[in-house]
Amino acid sequence: MQGTLLVVDDDDDVRHVVTEFLTARGYRVEAVASGQAALALLARERFDLAVVDWTLPDMPDGALLRILGERWPACGVLVITGQHLDDLGDVLPAALDGRLVQKPFSLRELAARIEKELAKSPQGG
Repeated sequence: MQGTLLVVDDDDDVRHVVTEFLTARGYRVEAVASGQAALALLARERFDLAVVDWTLPDMPDGALLRILGERWPACGVLVITGQHLDDLGDVLPAALDGRLVQKPFSLRELAARIEKELAKSPQGG
């Protein structure tokens, strides 16, 4: 087993495809469609990395990411977004620099970014 991942995206297709791909690569993956569902899971389980959509219907503009950083700082984060990087402007925290994956993305690119983040974490590296 390579790691435990949390995937949070309100797009059913994205969530399903990413979950299936990462599971096939040996990760244990939990996937949810909302920020509130993610918080409930995070309260019960430990994750090595969270792959989080920047804008969720119940937590827009990275609100879930701020909570993650405050409550679970040991959990690594990758941010996926359909917005153009220029549109995010100053709202993207500096701590997320280099951790942004723009939609549409290739699954191989996402897997490579996940592996890189896990290798940087105390659990993975």
